[in-house]
This record gives sequence, structure tokens and C-alpha cells, in this order.
Amino acid sequence: MNHLIGKKVMHDVMNARGVVIIPAKKVIREQHLELCELHNVDLFSIMLESDNGSVSNPASVLAEQVMEQSLFLFQSIRLNRKIPVLEFKNTILPVIDQIAEDPNLFRLLKAVKAKDEYTHCHNVGVSVIATLIGKWLNMEKNELQALSLAALLHDVGNVRIPLEMLNKEDVFREDEFEFFKQHTIYGYEMLKDTVGISNRVALAALQHHEREDGSGYPLGLNKDQVEPFSKIVAVADVFHAMYSKRPYQEPFTISEIIRELKVESFGKLDPRIVSIFIRNITSRLIGKQVVLSDGQKGNIIYMNPFEEAKPLIQMNNNHFIDLSRHRMLQIKEIVS
Repeated sequence: MNHLIGKKVMHDVMNARGVVIIPAKKVIREQHLELCELHNVDLFSIMLESDNGSVSNPASVLAEQVMEQSLFLFQSIRLNRKIPVLEFKNTILPVIDQIAEDPNLFRLLKAVKAKDEYTHCHNVGVSVIATLIGKWLNMEKNELQALSLAALLHDVGNVRIPLEMLNKEDVFREDEFEFFKQHTIYGYEMLKDTVGISNRVALAALQHHEREDGSGYPLGLNKDQVEPFSKIVAVADVFHAMYSKRPYQEPFTISEIIRELKVESFGKLDPRIVSIFIRNITSRLIGKQVVLSDGQKGNIIYMNPFEEAKPLIQMNNNHFIDLSRHRMLQIKEIVS
């Protein structure tokens, strides 16, 4: 977490017993980080204050830095058609792994949520989410690093798609979409010929739009023909696309995404991966403060095992709302 050195803390940073480790408004030095480690302080929970008064947290600072680095590297690929594998492995992947270590899942997801410059934010966001899934699947370190790289480069074929098409503020026409589908093949062709890239990483670029029932593209493969990395990247890709603001689409709520993923697990996305992903999200929702679609605020106190998107909420006025009985209400935002 050396990127925190030189940043200013907004509030007192305290240990579990209330002892102040870093006073409010203090600039973080190396010795402060050593003290925090000694006192088991969650560094991701530190709120940072910039010179202009804006507030951020370490996960969002890391995400912004790695997205800028990623943008530069993908721009270089667009120019010279060569993939700087070592730069991705040495500068991007360690930060992605660090972001994925944030114990607050929803703070982490908010940090990698694309708000603008969707294309390059999406590459990093999908990589972080795929890395999380890999951790939940108990992957070994080397396999997890390969998965992170596969997710980071899954859309590398987009460098051969005109920028005006990628940044279009409306949905693709049918002929545009047919052309866009070629990004999967372009990406595979670039990666399979690149030294230091495994076949699994290349296949993730080719197959991340394939679906379990054979309805995907570019080859219409069924579930037994799709590489496991590709299936994980597909789930991460769908989640991040729905969770983010896009030129032609506002972000979906977490409730809408959970419902859509469950629907897609019947024939489209791998049901085991979707189940693990939803279970890890919903299990962390208990105790979280949420904002409902009508503006009311409350805390989740019970998850409905039959309908995860409709938990029991204790409102700020101490009333209770069972979202499974109030079909028009849904969770709009999780306060991370």
C-alpha cells in the first residue's frame, strides 16, 4: 500500500481499542503504514482527502491509477499492434490483486465501477471481478494470475474496432454489431501469437461471449466446448457491464443484476460460477446500509434464501420492510 504515502487522511485512523494511529489531516508516511500493520488496521477503510477537498479511499485511488496505466498500455496496442505482456504482468496485475484484497466487497465494486471512459475501465473492472471469483474458487496463485490476465485482455480485440464505434452513444445497428463481434477473433489472433501468453488467456478473448446453450458468438460453442477461464470472464463481463454507466445505458441496481444473473444461469452463463458469485455477494449484504428505489434508507437484517434480491430491511424509523412483499421496491444503492 505504498501508494498511500503522501496522501492526507480525512479522519483519525484508530486501532480496535480506539487508539489514534494517524491523526486527522495528517500526511501518511512510511512509519504510519508500519504502525497500521502492527495494529491490524484495515488500510482500505482509511478515508483520504485531496487538496481540493474531495474524498476517496485506497481502493478507489488504486483503481484510478491502474485504469490510467491500463489506458496507456491499450493505446500503445492500438498504435503498434503489439501486446506489452511484461508491463501488464509487472505493473497492472499486482495492483488488481491488491484491489481484490479489499475486505469490503461493495467498496471494492464501487471503486472499479465505470463512470466514464467505459472501455478501458471495463478491462480493469472485469479483471478485478474475475480475480475475486478465482479466489472464491480457491485457485492456486499461478492459475489465479493467469485468470486475472485473461480477464484484463479479454477485450483486447477492440483495438481493431474504430473508436467512434466503441464510443457510440446508441446501441449498435445490426450490421455494426456483426462487425463488432469480430473483436473476439481479433483478440484471439493477437494473443495466440504473443510470447508469454498461454492458450487459456487467448481462448478467453475468443470465447467470453459464448454461452452454455450454444447461442453465443463467434463460434456458437456449447458448455462442454468452452474453456473454464472463458466462463468466469463471461460472468465478470456481464456483471461489470450492467453495474457500470455506459454511453447508451445507465447502471443497473444490484437487485436487477442479481435477478438477471439468475435468469442467465439457465442456459446462458455457467450456473455454478453464477451461484458462487451471487452467494458471495448476498452473504456480505447483511448489516449493510442501503437506499431503496423510493429514497428510503435502512439496513439489511435478513437475506431471503429463495429470492436474494428481496431481503428484509430495517428502516431508519425502525419499521421493517420485506421486499419480497413489496414488489415495486428494490435496492437502488448499497452504501459502501
